[in-house]
Amino acid sequence: MVLWRWQSHGGYVQILRGGSEWAVDGATLWKEPNAVLDGFLGSFVQFNHSVNPNNRAMNFTFRYAPVYYDGAIYALGEGQVVGAGQPLVYLKSRRLRQIEVDAAKRQIAESETARAAGLRLADAHLRAADLAIQKARLQRLDLASLQQRIALLQDTASLARAEHARLSSLRQRALASGRTDQLVTEQQVERQRLAAQQAEVELSAARAELDKLKQACDLAEQAAQAEREAAVAEREQVMASTPVESLQLKLQAAQAQLAQSELVAPTRGTVLRVLLGPGESIGAKPVLQMGNLDEMVAVAEVYETDVKRVALGQEATVRSEAFPPPYDQRGLKGQIVRIGQIVSSAELKSLDPFAKADRHVVPVVVRLDAEGTRQAARFVNLQVEIRFSPPAVRAPKP
Repeated sequence: MVLWRWQSHGGYVQILRGGSEWAVDGATLWKEPNAVLDGFLGSFVQFNHSVNPNNRAMNFTFRYAPVYYDGAIYALGEGQVVGAGQPLVYLKSRRLRQIEVDAAKRQIAESETARAAGLRLADAHLRAADLAIQKARLQRLDLASLQQRIALLQDTASLARAEHARLSSLRQRALASGRTDQLVTEQQVERQRLAAQQAEVELSAARAELDKLKQACDLAEQAAQAEREAAVAEREQVMASTPVESLQLKLQAAQAQLAQSELVAPTRGTVLRVLLGPGESIGAKPVLQMGNLDEMVAVAEVYETDVKRVALGQEATVRSEAFPPPYDQRGLKGQIVRIGQIVSSAELKSLDPFAKADRHVVPVVVRLDAEGTRQAARFVNLQVEIRFSPPAVRAPKP
């Protein structure tokens, strides 16, 4: 398979595919690597400095895809059979397009790595915030215990006040009646007053502690919720700052540009002719010609007045003196597979000097049989003579 060609010492050298390596046909120009060839190809290939057993080729491997200074690189040469989708020609921009694809892939990989690291950090902050919220909510359980304590202190203070009032009342009645045997001492009344006062102080302290704890729980929960919102925003910022999706679109565009830098075979066929030389700029003109030689046809230009005499499936013989013996005498066999529907001027020039110049014809396509295809594959665009056999006459129904 021809990979590229270049002009050197007045002749063409072709690089052919050989196994897993690439070999330069050196039958006439090169026998082994030398300074001239090393200097010319050194930036493209790595020589192995080994000679094939036939001593007609030297082996080397490519450093990267070869690129001409201008124009195209031919992946195939004339006579090569190609499959559908197989590359035919590489444009000089292919290496640049490949670099763009590789750069886009690297950017995507780097962005995905950065996004993954940022998301891990944001998720860690999010989990920490959720734990802080749970901790703040657990602290509210202490409020219930403190509220129970406050209720107990309220009862204690009420009892202490009531007992102080009772003792004060008993002492006053005893003093008023003069019954000293039932007299409550002043020390007892004072002691109960202090007990009631202490209960009130403890109740006030517990209420203040409750208010403080409520505020602490509210602030802790609000702070944890703010941290969670910040973690969510951090996650969104990571997603926005690492544009993996847009880079993937950029990669698709680069891959599309890369695909545009090569010409691929639309179907299976054979390269018939390369119209542009290596290094020539490609414009609107064709680059090469190819065709499917597995099924050969001959197109007959039938006079518009004679087209009624041919029919689909009718046998035909294609003749030309260019065919090898014995086909130059007996011709190639085929059948009519298509009859055109447009009448137009003839494209072929008749070999008869007395033929009409303003002929109007209808194209009739004759498909050659397997043997005819093998023989005609060497003569694409050959002008031939086609003779149609008389159509078979059907026997009348009894």
